Amino acid sequence: MSPTRAKDACEELACLGIRLIEVGRAKPVEQCAKAIRTIVQEYCATGSAESQWIAHLLVNLEWIAQAAMIFGDDELAAKVRAKMDRPNNLSEGNWSAALDMRVRLIEDFDEGLHRPGGSNYFPEDPRAELLRAVQRKG
Repeated sequence: MSPTRAKDACEELACLGIRLIEVGRAKPVEQCAKAIRTIVQEYCATGSAESQWIAHLLVNLEWIAQAAMIFGDDELAAKVRAKMDRPNNLSEGNWSAALDMRVRLIEDFDEGLHRPGGSNYFPEDPRAELLRAVQRKG
C-alpha cells in the first residue's frame, strides 16, 4: 500500500468518523477507527514504512478522538485512542519516532488555531472537518 493512498484513506475515514459523531453514531465511528488501525498495520507490513507517514496516518485517530470529546463522549475518545498500538513488525525506535511526529502534528494544529485566520489555515481534511464540528457545536 502506498503511503499517499493510505493517508488519503485514513483522512476520509477520519472525516466520516467526525460526521458520525455529530449525529450520535458511536458504533460506526469505532469501525472507522478500526479501519484506520488496519491501514496503519498494512502500511507497516510493507517493510518500508517511514515514521513520518505512520504519524500522518495515526493522527487521524486523534482527530476522531478530539471530536468525540467535544461532543461529550470521553468513552468513545478512549476507545479510538486505544487503536493506536504499535504494529507487530515495526521496531520500537520507528514507533517512538512516529509517536513523536504525531505529537508535533497535533501541536502544529493547535498553534494554527491561534494564528490570525487560523480556522482558514487548514485544507480540506479531517482538521477542517474537526473545526467545522466545533463551530457547529457552538
